[in-house]
Amino acid sequence: GTIPGVFSAPAPNSPQSQDFSKPTWRVSLDHEFTRDIMAYVSYNRGFRSGGFNTVVFPGAPIGPSVEPETLDAYAIGEKAEFIDHRLRINAEAFDYKYKNIQVQSLVAGGTILSNAASANIKGVDVDVMALPVTNLTLTASLEYLDARYDRYENGTLLTYAPGCAPAMSNCTSVANLSGYKLPYAAPFSASFVANYREPTSIGDFDINVAYNHGGDYYFNPDNGRGQLDPSLNKQPTLNLLNTSLRWTSTTARYDVTLWGRNITGQRYLSIANEQTLGTGWGPAPPATYGITFGVHLP
Repeated sequence: GTIPGVFSAPAPNSPQSQDFSKPTWRVSLDHEFTRDIMAYVSYNRGFRSGGFNTVVFPGAPIGPSVEPETLDAYAIGEKAEFIDHRLRINAEAFDYKYKNIQVQSLVAGGTILSNAASANIKGVDVDVMALPVTNLTLTASLEYLDARYDRYENGTLLTYAPGCAPAMSNCTSVANLSGYKLPYAAPFSASFVANYREPTSIGDFDINVAYNHGGDYYFNPDNGRGQLDPSLNKQPTLNLLNTSLRWTSTTARYDVTLWGRNITGQRYLSIANEQTLGTGWGPAPPATYGITFGVHLP
């Protein structure tokens, strides 16, 4: 623990060391039914090393190391093209099984890691691209996701209780968070993009419209359980609409783009978090418009 220029003291049980090792692999089997249709199954093993938390208060010992995280990822999917390659449909169903998943928590002084015993993430991804007419490209992505802690009996619960400790608004305690949703895991998300290019004698014009749907997820593993209302830790369902018009010169040396982001003025959060000092939020930008000039030097 250190106070720069004033105080420095090593932890009473320092130094500490640990070694972590584990084999990883990938096994995949695919089959081409035709030149344009392929299906596959795969199994992947992933490994993330353990380590020590760097937040150690003066006089306190170094805590036990964080255990390594392992992931068994199973997937089955297909990749296919139709109508003379003008329509592409890729889909995948997946099941990710985590053991000793490493979870970040904010405390006074910094960020610490702890282990949840296990977690499961399963879902379905679908990606579609179509060229219905000349110069028009349509793309769409859909995802269903169910991400939960299977076992997390020593989770950190932050309970709003001003005055529970000096300069703190959230008190920490250990709670069973088994069955709770993983942070930032939107249960359903989708995006749709349309891009049209119009060549002319003075250059190309590109019109782009993009719609994104998401949100409806929590920012912390305790899912806002200890707050005045769980919604204070939750990203609401959101729908974002962006658009742009770009001109590119015939030589491709110059371009000008008029753009608009979040043009419907959707209110949502760019960041939110519970920590011992308090619960905080950061608003995302409102409707924003601009113009960008580009010069590409030889």
